[in-house]
Amino acid sequence: MALAAASLLLVQPLFLAQSTLLLPEVPLALACLWSMHTFSRERYLLAGICTTLAIFLKETALVLDAVLCVMLLLGWLRERPKLKSRLGGILAVAVPALLYGLFLLIQKRQNGWYL
Repeated sequence: MALAAASLLLVQPLFLAQSTLLLPEVPLALACLWSMHTFSRERYLLAGICTTLAIFLKETALVLDAVLCVMLLLGWLRERPKLKSRLGGILAVAVPALLYGLFLLIQKRQNGWYL
């Protein structure tokens, strides 16, 4: 019975098509996890790099930038950070979004469309 069920899954095209959709989600989840972890530890350079990596892996990671903004604002409400820490947090959130915007502008200039 198990062999018959496995062979039915093997010949079904929908199963094969959806199994390949999972692949970009694994590194995306890892990059998002690294971003949130390093951002919460106030290692903003590494957080910015991981966020940029996540955004360039899949555009849906732009939501991560909004989450990091909320984390930054909640951290500022809890305690008053130094200017260097504030500037690092702002850059860690803004630079990945700006790099993605630059990528979209280059796409528009080269190809005539955004994506």
